[in-house]
Amino acid sequence: MIGAIVGVCSIVASGPVADRVGRRTLLAVTAGAIAAFSGFAPELLDGGDVGQSVYMIVGFVLLGLSFGQASGSVATSFSRIYRYTGSGSDLGSRMAVRCRLRALLGALALEPVRPLVVRRLSPVRRHLPRW
Repeated sequence: MIGAIVGVCSIVASGPVADRVGRRTLLAVTAGAIAAFSGFAPELLDGGDVGQSVYMIVGFVLLGLSFGQASGSVATSFSRIYRYTGSGSDLGSRMAVRCRLRALLGALALEPVRPLVVRRLSPVRRHLPRW
C-alpha cells in the first residue's frame, strides 16, 4: 500500500520535475534508472523484508516518474490539430470508465462458472477433472 501511495505521489511530482528539466530528459533519465535498477533487483529481493520494501518503493517512484510524462510525450508526436482529440472530453472518459466497469463486473460474475464452460468446450475432456 505504501508503494502505491508513493507511486501516485511520484506521478503528481513528475509534472513539476518535467517542467524544470524537460519531459524528454525526464523520460530518458527514468528509462536509464529503470535499466540500472533492474540490475539490483535480485539483491534487493533477497534482502528480506527491508530489501523487498526498498525494491517496491523505488520501483514505484521510477514507474510514477516515467508514467506521468509518457502520455504527453506520445501526444507531442501528433500535430496540434489532432493532439488531444477526445482525450479531454467528458463523454469519452465516462464511456471508458463504464466499459471497464462492465468488463470487470462481467469477469467477476462469470468467474465461478468458467471452469465448467472450459470443460464443456474443451475438445480433450479426459485430462480435465470432473466438477
